Amino acid sequence: MSKSISIETVFVVPSYEDNAVEQLIKDIKNEYHSGIYVVVVDDGSIKDRMNQQWLQAAGVNGCVVRLEKNVGHQAAIAVGLNYAIDNLAWEHLIVMDSDGEDTPVSSRQLLASLDSENVDIAVACRRSRVESFKFKAFYQIYKFVFFLLVGRTIRFGNFMAMRPSAAKRLVASPDIWQHLAACALNSNLRLYECSIDRGRRYSGESKMNFVSLVLHGFKGITVFFNQVLVRISIFCIVCAAIAVVGMIIISVLKVVGLASPGWFSTLSGILVLILFQVLIVGLISMLIAGSKRVALVNEVDYRKLICAIDNG
Repeated sequence: MSKSISIETVFVVPSYEDNAVEQLIKDIKNEYHSGIYVVVVDDGSIKDRMNQQWLQAAGVNGCVVRLEKNVGHQAAIAVGLNYAIDNLAWEHLIVMDSDGEDTPVSSRQLLASLDSENVDIAVACRRSRVESFKFKAFYQIYKFVFFLLVGRTIRFGNFMAMRPSAAKRLVASPDIWQHLAACALNSNLRLYECSIDRGRRYSGESKMNFVSLVLHGFKGITVFFNQVLVRISIFCIVCAAIAVVGMIIISVLKVVGLASPGWFSTLSGILVLILFQVLIVGLISMLIAGSKRVALVNEVDYRKLICAIDNG
């Protein structure tokens, strides 16, 4: 595919052991008809590999980027974005999952938001969810923990539309290999949140189990590494101040004779232990936050992860 061929919208679709992508390609064609190019990133599938003939059968221009091994959902998206930037000329790009929960119809709403000059990336915030109560409960807990540690809220996932300039800024950050949504939130790009209902899956259930979801959430928090350390340091300082005040109060009570036998030594020992612990944790956090950020993820040459590119 040459950059000289103009494309209105590129779709980057990660897929792993999922035949549902065939139906998604048909739905994209039915919604957009022309001016599109679909980049399906087959994330090392073995049993249910993406068939490039599905693109031909639907009359859709596109390709299948096959990876050497399974690198994970977020890394597969990063490969697709890098490939689209290096090899295609386009006006807008949409990232969406292949399971049907991100619908081509609702992607129109994302693209419409990019008509504003003040929007670099339009992201989908779910207006309704069809997950279990357990998932919804833990998701709310995750958002609360994320806010406590980072000081910001995250209400969107991978379903988003962006300009070329925004895509180039995202792939320049190593955070994109960890968590696309957190990378976008941390990029200082102008985001616009669109309220969109989640579609129904074409078939089956999500391949991400509870452990995978928790790990994915932790990766989102690590994108804001320095901010988390600073907030931990501040929390430790506050706890240390409270411990010192408590020690002063119980010392005064001991002097005036209001402390019962053994009470002063027990409580003061506990406060001293707390004081030393929070001071050590706070000091370590401040030292790490004040130094250059450690490379949580090394910069990756996406081309080394690709084993083949099949044109549709």
